[in-house]
Amino acid sequence: MPPRGDLLGFRSLIPALQEIVVAVEPVYLTEEGKEKLETELELLAGKGRREIANRLEFAKGLGDISESGEFEDAKRAQEQLERRVGHIQRVLGNHVLVGEEPRGAPGTVQIGSKVTVRDGEDQDTYELVGHAEASPREGKISYQSPMGAALLGATAGDTVRFEAPAGQRSLQVIAVD
Repeated sequence: MPPRGDLLGFRSLIPALQEIVVAVEPVYLTEEGKEKLETELELLAGKGRREIANRLEFAKGLGDISESGEFEDAKRAQEQLERRVGHIQRVLGNHVLVGEEPRGAPGTVQIGSKVTVRDGEDQDTYELVGHAEASPREGKISYQSPMGAALLGATAGDTVRFEAPAGQRSLQVIAVD
């Protein structure tokens, strides 16, 4: 039975659809983002796989694996790890480093830009990145998000409008680096 609020069972398709997008579209990464993914991949493919292999061996040593919760947990962890390893490999295999792609006019918001915006009295600075690096808490927003898409091509002094979950928003672009 699909989870509550997912009557047709489509939520389970989201990871597969994200993988299709990664396989088709280039993934824009900063040098920092690429290095983080390479480090994570090295950790998962080395230490992570060894730890799971040890957990599986331990669970097998407990006896009948057909009824072993420990074995099932280790298999699920292995599946998640391999899914993440595969995802990172696909991203790294299909990435474009920000700065390698053709650049737009100076002072124009583009992927890799740091843009300072004003929302009423509040002023914040964001970096426009690809979806693989997006982390709003760290001030990194995807160029594919409603806000990121609205900012693309803007220059200092422009006001951009976009639809957010809480409704229509507008931001004034203060600076573009």
